[in-house]
Amino acid sequence: MTIKEFCTEYGKSETNVRAKIAHNKDKLKDHVSKSPYTRTITIDDFAVSFLLEDRRSKGSSDESFERKSEEKVVPKGTMSNETADAFQNWNDAKKKRVMDICMEQVKKYHRQLSYIPDSFKTKELCRCAVENHGLALQYVPECFVTKELCDIAVKSNSVALSYVPDKFKSSEMIQTAFNNYSEARKHCISSDELDRDSKLLKYVPIIFRTEGICFKSLLVSDCNVKYIPIKYLSTDKFIEKMISSPVSRKYISLSFWTKDKIKETLQKDNQTNYANRFGLNGYPKECFNYKLYVEFIDQKLIDPMDIYRSDYYSSVLTREEMKKIRQIDIDEHNRLEEIYALIQQDSKNIRLMPTNNKKYSVYALTAVCKCGEALRYVPMEMRTENMCQAAVEDNPDAILYVPDEYRQQIIENIRERNDWIKYIFDDGYLSDLFIK
Repeated sequence: MTIKEFCTEYGKSETNVRAKIAHNKDKLKDHVSKSPYTRTITIDDFAVSFLLEDRRSKGSSDESFERKSEEKVVPKGTMSNETADAFQNWNDAKKKRVMDICMEQVKKYHRQLSYIPDSFKTKELCRCAVENHGLALQYVPECFVTKELCDIAVKSNSVALSYVPDKFKSSEMIQTAFNNYSEARKHCISSDELDRDSKLLKYVPIIFRTEGICFKSLLVSDCNVKYIPIKYLSTDKFIEKMISSPVSRKYISLSFWTKDKIKETLQKDNQTNYANRFGLNGYPKECFNYKLYVEFIDQKLIDPMDIYRSDYYSSVLTREEMKKIRQIDIDEHNRLEEIYALIQQDSKNIRLMPTNNKKYSVYALTAVCKCGEALRYVPMEMRTENMCQAAVEDNPDAILYVPDEYRQQIIENIRERNDWIKYIFDDGYLSDLFIK
């Protein structure tokens, strides 16, 4: 996603996010990219996770990175006496009017209950809030929290389970929570709620952590793996799921990893883009040596920098072996520079670049922005919508090389432009299309 989309979705300040990325540029270098055409900065899932988790860490003191919406939230119980008691002098008519307003507001948004003084909250108001938004349970005064209310909250939103006192938790409640777990995140807003969502199994008492509950938790969030009993982690069912994620695969026993198994997993990582996001993260270093590193580098399964920038993975190499790994990376970099120079001379030279190179899409976008016709030399399965849009904007006739799945949308995008009429006079494919 783009920086702007990230800030909109998570309520962050774009200035602070850019500063955070700049401050951690070494860690995020390979997870933040800038489009050669639009100069738009985009971040991958690793960067999103890093930016969110970094703020949640206990040692963090970057107060500027909080959601703007949280800055004005007054924690329950900390409201000044003047504010809390201001309504005591209201007449009955005014109190009723305000209560009616509160009733309407808590139906819209779960955080609304947090803005109401505890002493003004009633059992009915809290129930109304929880029935509409289960996460409102966190703002209900203790005296109003009952098992019935907790059941209502969890049915509304699974993450509400994390706010339920242990004495009210039951097997049925937990089953309900994990049956609807996958839908809960879209209603989480604060960093605390997002954190609880990603680690919901943490709030399940040990006695209720059955194999079924644990597996459901792992299907939704890999972060739950650390709370799964060891007896389940060694089963084929769990290993099959854990191996697909760098976050959870580190919990797989070392004895499981063989050369063939690592190779198979790395190949799947490349197919799902995990390799670009996480590199070697999750694989035990004891499985590797210089010969295996070089073999996987040649097969484009790993990047040399995943090795020499990691103290963990480079520790199995001698100094001479490290130099050789670095040289492989330097040689590859120089080769890409030569190809880039050729693309600048003639965009059609994009056909000289190996399509399995992780930078291929960036180079291809550069090529089509420079010459739309270069799109014909990009493999069909690698032609993205953004790439096709850029190609057509440079050369309307490039629409002939756009995959069917994107063609109609790109044509509609052009129709919405103020200058679309100019294509009528280009005497090309779009001209005939727009005149019809």
